[in-house]
Amino acid sequence: MSRLPSGKLTIPWVGGLLIAMAIAACGGDGEPDLTARPISDADLGTMAVYEVDLPQDFAGFVRTTESGFKTNEQSAEGHLDSKDEAQDLELFGQVREYVRAYGPPPVDGMIPQGEALSFVSSARLFEDAQGASDYLEDELADMEGSVGKDVSDVTIEEVERFKVGDIADEAAGVRATVVYRDAESELLAYATQVSFRRGRLLLSIAVVKTNDEDVSEELEALAVSLDERIQVVLETTLLPSPTATQ
Repeated sequence: MSRLPSGKLTIPWVGGLLIAMAIAACGGDGEPDLTARPISDADLGTMAVYEVDLPQDFAGFVRTTESGFKTNEQSAEGHLDSKDEAQDLELFGQVREYVRAYGPPPVDGMIPQGEALSFVSSARLFEDAQGASDYLEDELADMEGSVGKDVSDVTIEEVERFKVGDIADEAAGVRATVVYRDAESELLAYATQVSFRRGRLLLSIAVVKTNDEDVSEELEALAVSLDERIQVVLETTLLPSPTATQ
């Protein structure tokens, strides 16, 4: 077992989501932009990965206290440079973020030492599609620029982008080697994130494991499934979800 608190086992650059009216009427491919309509908290709360959708390695994980709706200030917390992140969120027009973070159930206040450490799904809403797109590229650049930096006893040692298939309007993937430390131990882990943008929405799925197994295809398939659900949400008038505000 590890004494690392569950809050450390998330990726520092997993961010937030915005709620507002989009100014764009159409997507880049000429099809109607489904995100141009008002997007409520109930809508947004359905746009993250549910427990039943977790990959096999993360089966049995429980939602952690990092889950829930985030203000921009809360979204900026945990980033390597929270002040710079807060400025970016304002610059690119983030309105709201919803996060579902999962981890193994603690045992006697300690985290079981397994290969799978953390699973985080986030949905960000921006004022417009351009802001969401610009934020995605800025976030990727920030990740690459974070190598060697340390925040809250977390050091990112290596970052590498990888190509993601055709998902929504644009998509990107990144892998990182991360070292977590506390007063008694050090843990080497591998983080993988797949992000995709649909209109003014930016969705991310990120996992942390202690082995360097390539999980990019698995996350990409999950992202495709999530995007299909999001399209249904955007085309449907929803009643508030009982899980949306949890």
